[in-house]
Amino acid sequence: MSGVQGTVATLSLSADRDFVLRSARIILLIGAFMVPLTAVRTVAGFPISDILVVLALAFSLLSFAPHIPDARVPRVLLIASGLAVVATGLLALASEDPTAELMVGLRLVFVWAVWGLAVTRLAWTSQHLVALAGAFVAGCVLSATVAVLQFLGLDLRPLFLADLAVDSVRFIGLNGHPNGQGGALAIALTLCVAALIHGRRRPTAAVSAIILTFGLLLSASITAMISAIIGFVMVLLLARRARMLVVGLAVAVLAFVLYEVLVFVFPGLVTPVDRIPSATGVTGISTVDIRWRTVEFALAAIAREPFLGAGFADGGGTFNGETAVHNMVLLAWYQGGALLAAAVTCVIIAALICVVRIIRGPLTEALAAATVASLFFALTGPSLYDRYAWVPVVLLLCAARIMRPVNGDNETWPRSPR
Repeated sequence: MSGVQGTVATLSLSADRDFVLRSARIILLIGAFMVPLTAVRTVAGFPISDILVVLALAFSLLSFAPHIPDARVPRVLLIASGLAVVATGLLALASEDPTAELMVGLRLVFVWAVWGLAVTRLAWTSQHLVALAGAFVAGCVLSATVAVLQFLGLDLRPLFLADLAVDSVRFIGLNGHPNGQGGALAIALTLCVAALIHGRRRPTAAVSAIILTFGLLLSASITAMISAIIGFVMVLLLARRARMLVVGLAVAVLAFVLYEVLVFVFPGLVTPVDRIPSATGVTGISTVDIRWRTVEFALAAIAREPFLGAGFADGGGTFNGETAVHNMVLLAWYQGGALLAAAVTCVIIAALICVVRIIRGPLTEALAAATVASLFFALTGPSLYDRYAWVPVVLLLCAARIMRPVNGDNETWPRSPR
């Protein structure tokens, strides 16, 4: 066993010192940083994060350095990608706009297979995965900071060439939608809370958590707020240690105090809590009812045609011709058909199995909690191929694929020697 471990360590060290791989990893980190910044203008219709991930993967293929033998894409991501290609290919055959159908399949292949391949080729140690998660969090912190400054009257979005969506009460920073902003920040906040509870980089995590909390409140997304709470609870449940629970309780108290201080200092702040009466129909049009009606519409359509979907070319409007299905699996089934729903379900089930069975440790527990928060958010909204929703899922699946216990150290294989 020691010989195998020595070989793995030598390969890891050799690959870590390779200039091409290190350059590719930096590009991948920048790509992860750009994932939540969806309002930043695209290049030829492709998000900048996508271009950077492809560039990082291309760089990695130019390297001749030996790689970790077990660094392969999780099989479920490949299977799901294949199903997505077949499903959207069938839609394209009967569609007046086959390109629109094929593009959906391409996007899903990208968030599953391409991201999975890039991560397994360039992030084969716990330090690499921490860096990727940290880059994603940093992008979310930037977006939250821009939203905070926008709320205070300083709009920096033009400096980032971001689309200038206008909303008098909901501030989206560098994301393209209030719910998208809230969802991304909820995932990042879960990762920061996990770092705080596990005692990893606490000063940085604490400052980031405060900014993310403020940004999440400014998004006024109720679903995102619930997702963040679920992520926090999952961090505590996965920790399973009394000391962690005490720290978690302290974090919860501080979060409540921060909320009260922000509401007191900024009386004009519209938070997710303020939107609950209107969202539930007490003081306005119930968005909860609208979401549920999209689900009912999708279920009725699926009952009429369970195999072939309605397609993506017409935008996927439901009962009112505009609003998409607010459930990731049902959206995939209603528009993409049974095969696409099977692809999404496979990835979700694999991720949830990892949450239950993955080797415990600060990194894996953080990714597991963030995955649960992300999936909850996606299962209550039309987040079929939103990159930020799939990042923690892909990182968790890759972590489960590449990490093995060595001498009782449950998340350091194959860590590079120092």
